[in-house]
Amino acid sequence: MSSMKELIENGDLAGVQLAVENDPALLDATVTSRKHSPLMWALHSESGGQPAIAQWLIKRGAKIDLQQNGGWTALMIACCYDQPDTAQMLIERGAKIDLQEKEGCTALMIACRNAQPAIAQWLIERGAKIDLQNKKEWTALMLACWCDQPDTAQMLIERGAKIDLQEKEGCTALMIACRNAQPAIAQWLIERGAKIDLQNKKEWTALMLACWCDQPDTAQMLIERGAKIDLQQNGGWTALMLACLYDQPDTAQMLIERGAKIDLQQNGGWTALMLACQKPVKSHHTAEGLLRCIKLLYTAGADLNLKHGSGKYFRFFLGQTALDKARYSNRADAVAFLSFVETSKVARVLGGELEQPRSVVLAFYEEGLRTTRSCSVLQHEDLVNLGMTSSLKRRLFLQRFNPSAVQLPRQSLPKRASQRIARVLLPPSGTSRYDAFLTHDWGEDGANHEVVSSVNARIRDAGKVTWFDGDRLSGNIIQQITEGIENSRKVVVFITERYMHKLQGDGEDYCKDEFLAATRVRKSRNMISVIVDPTMLDTSLWRGPLQLKLGGNLYIDFTTPAKRVENFSQLLDRINA
Repeated sequence: MSSMKELIENGDLAGVQLAVENDPALLDATVTSRKHSPLMWALHSESGGQPAIAQWLIKRGAKIDLQQNGGWTALMIACCYDQPDTAQMLIERGAKIDLQEKEGCTALMIACRNAQPAIAQWLIERGAKIDLQNKKEWTALMLACWCDQPDTAQMLIERGAKIDLQEKEGCTALMIACRNAQPAIAQWLIERGAKIDLQNKKEWTALMLACWCDQPDTAQMLIERGAKIDLQQNGGWTALMLACLYDQPDTAQMLIERGAKIDLQQNGGWTALMLACQKPVKSHHTAEGLLRCIKLLYTAGADLNLKHGSGKYFRFFLGQTALDKARYSNRADAVAFLSFVETSKVARVLGGELEQPRSVVLAFYEEGLRTTRSCSVLQHEDLVNLGMTSSLKRRLFLQRFNPSAVQLPRQSLPKRASQRIARVLLPPSGTSRYDAFLTHDWGEDGANHEVVSSVNARIRDAGKVTWFDGDRLSGNIIQQITEGIENSRKVVVFITERYMHKLQGDGEDYCKDEFLAATRVRKSRNMISVIVDPTMLDTSLWRGPLQLKLGGNLYIDFTTPAKRVENFSQLLDRINA
């Protein structure tokens, strides 16, 4: 005779009914080693999800508030595994909605992080405590901000959620929204009076996070609301430095216009100008955007002679100027511009002898007027168009650059360069080069790597292009990983217990770098969970970033050679979707 667990997994409602009729004690008996009751198991994804059986058990009088080993209740499981009808029935039957599992999460928190806005609404309407915090002091609102749930976040805000609570690391819901690309949520929080200058334990503000995470609209909103723009986090970084490093010239311009201190140095000795002289950090960043930041900083009066004067790392940078850094980074565009404004005769005459503002020097550069020969054909009207307002200074300039020198064909000059500065530079769009990025832990003696390598080979045999670290890591590994993820449509995560522990660790690890980069660049629906370690089949045991980002996703079972053959087509379908 089949066990209660088997009857549930087979979807045998009649068999379950008969078993309970014959032995009423089975109604609330433990059916798994993790102490799931029949009701919990009927709701769990590992049973296949059996809502009809679950609802019959509820009507039969099953105890709805029992908790399994991890503290999960039937309601929590329903919230996690997309069982809204059963969740509503449990709520209507009086399920205790504020119970917390071992990590401190409530049913509301679980609904928020697993894309269940309807369930979240029912819980709130039934009086769920919306400001409870789990063991990491996260609230339901924070989880909604982190897990791309703007509707739920808005509902929580409208219901009076405390918006300035801070989790253990000091982050508020606003900071989390800024860090996780949620501009709509950030706007609602700001409009509801969120404290915009709070700092977390590393002294980051919402504005800094918006600049770091490519959120120019949110950064603009924070600046317009009066955010303190020169605050420095514990590494000495300011919002302006982050905007210049991460190719956000519009944000940099706003900060400069609001009076940002442009020559501050972070703890490593870098200024905003020096940071803009590096190569683009991410593949979607552009040298054009960084050059625009350089020009903005120059026009605003950045000290070109300031030297990299501190920092215990990369000591060979000590004493370098922005121009030195541009040369070191092979930024020919930045070298050309900085060399012109620092050493050319044209710039020396304009900025030195004639005391013209830097905007005029920039205008000459933009129009290609960079040599004595090219300036020899200019007339008064041209100099007016270039921003030289003083007739005396114009005469002095024309005397200095002899009109009788080599004559060039005159052409009307385009619009002034100051108008060009206002132009928005958009990063180029493109298609993904890879169908999938594969992330995994190598395992003991490379055993897991061999498994994933074989899967990778099969995917390629099926005509797919993959990014796989067995054959693509070289040079700057972090840059290689970042470019791989940003150029892949899907990210396939091969899950083992060891992989999960690496994500939770404090040290540096490429698995952790890959996973965190993937969660920043790709939404969870574009991440495919593939379990290769049988101990990870129970997703309630998942912890840390793995549980937070992928705990609610359907997984593919690759735990045995047979399962890898059986479910390979499912993996291909998910990659193609």
